[in-house]
Amino acid sequence: MSNPEAIDFTKVNSEDKKMLFKLGTLEITEKLGEGGMGTVYKAVKKELGGVPRAVKVLSGKYYQQEEIVERFKREAKILANLQHPNIVTIHNINIQNPPYYIEMEYIDGFNLKEIKSKVEKIPFLMILIIADEVCNALIEAHEGTGTSPNNRPIIHRDIKPSNIMIAKTGRIILTDFGIAKICAEDKNALLTSVGTSIGTYEYMSPEQREGGYCIDPRTDIYSLGIVMYEMLTGKRHYQEKVELPRDKKMNKLKMIIDKAIKEDPKDRYQSVSEMHEDIKDLLFKSRIKDKTEEVLKFLSQRGMIEPRKKTGILESEWKRKKIHKGIMVIAFVVVILVLFVFYFYFFPHKSSIIINSDIPGIEVTIDGKKLPPTSQEYIKLDGISKGKHIIEVRLTTKKVDSVKVEIEIDEPQELVEVEFLPKIINKQ
Repeated sequence: MSNPEAIDFTKVNSEDKKMLFKLGTLEITEKLGEGGMGTVYKAVKKELGGVPRAVKVLSGKYYQQEEIVERFKREAKILANLQHPNIVTIHNINIQNPPYYIEMEYIDGFNLKEIKSKVEKIPFLMILIIADEVCNALIEAHEGTGTSPNNRPIIHRDIKPSNIMIAKTGRIILTDFGIAKICAEDKNALLTSVGTSIGTYEYMSPEQREGGYCIDPRTDIYSLGIVMYEMLTGKRHYQEKVELPRDKKMNKLKMIIDKAIKEDPKDRYQSVSEMHEDIKDLLFKSRIKDKTEEVLKFLSQRGMIEPRKKTGILESEWKRKKIHKGIMVIAFVVVILVLFVFYFYFFPHKSSIIINSDIPGIEVTIDGKKLPPTSQEYIKLDGISKGKHIIEVRLTTKKVDSVKVEIEIDEPQELVEVEFLPKIINKQ
C-alpha cells in the first residue's frame, strides 16, 4: 500500500500466507486491482463462514486531499442507497475514521473490457442483453424511488466496458460509482470547476467533456450508446456510415445507438426508460427465451466457464425451473393417460366376434391364424380391429369341408355375431 502509515491496518502473522492483512472483521487475501482513488481487494468474512467479499480501500496517499476523500465518501453513500440486481451490492461502509473502505459483494466473473480482449466479436444478442441490463441499473439510479437525498437522479458519469461486470452466474452488474453525482436541484449549478471534466474521455458525452455544467441523465445515455457501438463494430470512435449486415434487427440496433449518441442532448433519448423501450422491443422480436441462459451459453462456448455451469443464485433458480418443468411434464402425462383410458373405455375401437355353428366342436381360422379347437358350438374372439376379415370354420366332429365367410367391420362395436348354419357346414 502507498503510505501505509496513513492507514492503521492490523498486521497479521507472516506465517499465514493466505492473508495479507485484516480490515475490521475482514481478512484480506488478494489484490484485485487499482483504480483512480484506491485499491480493490478480495477478502473473506470468517464470521459468515468464509463468504467472499470485495473491498475498495481509499489509498493512503489521498488522505490529505479533501476533494478525493469527499468523492470516496460520496460514492459509499450513493452505493449504500442503491439496491438493485444489476448494481453491485454494498454490505458495509466505513467513512467515519481511517481506513476508509467500502465492503461489497465479490463478483466472480469478467468485466466487459476483459471479454472484448478475448472475443473478436460480441454477438448481436449479447449486445442487446448487456444493454438491457445496464438500462435496468441506470433506471434505478436515475428514476428509482429513494435512491438519493431529495429523490434526485444519480448520474453514473463513467459508463464504460471495465465498469460492466458479467458474473459466471450469468448476471450483469454495473459497478464503480466513484465519480457518480447527484444531479443538483438547480439545473444551472456547477458540478465541478469550470473547464474541468471527470470520467473516461472516449465514453464521455460532449457536455461532460466540456465540464463545468450541470449534466443530466442523458450523459449516461450517450456513454451507454458508445459502449454499444464499440461492441457492435469494435471501434470506440463513432462513424456515422458503418457497414453492417443487411439485417432489419441489426439496422434497428444501429438506429438505437445513433439516437443515443447524438451530439446535442436534446436530440438523444430523453430518458433511459425511453431508450430501454426500444431495446426491449428488439429483444422481444429476437425471441430470447432466457437472458441468463444466453449469457451462460456465450461464456461457455468461449471457454470462460464450464459448459452449462449452474452455481449460486442461478443454481437455485435452475433447480426451481427444473422442478416446475418436471411437475408440468408429470401433470401432462397424467392428463393424457386419463384421456386415453376415458376414450377407450367409452369409445371401444375393437370388436368382439362370436362364431356360432349350432353344432358342437368347431375349429376357427381368422385371417390365416388358426385358433385352438373347442368342443362347444360357439367361440368368442376379442380385440378384432376394423376392416375386412376372412373367417374359416370347420367341424371337428365330422369330416366335412370348411366354410369361409368374409365379414367387414365398419365401426368399432361391442359384439358381432357370425353364424354358420348346419346345412352350410354339412355341405358335402
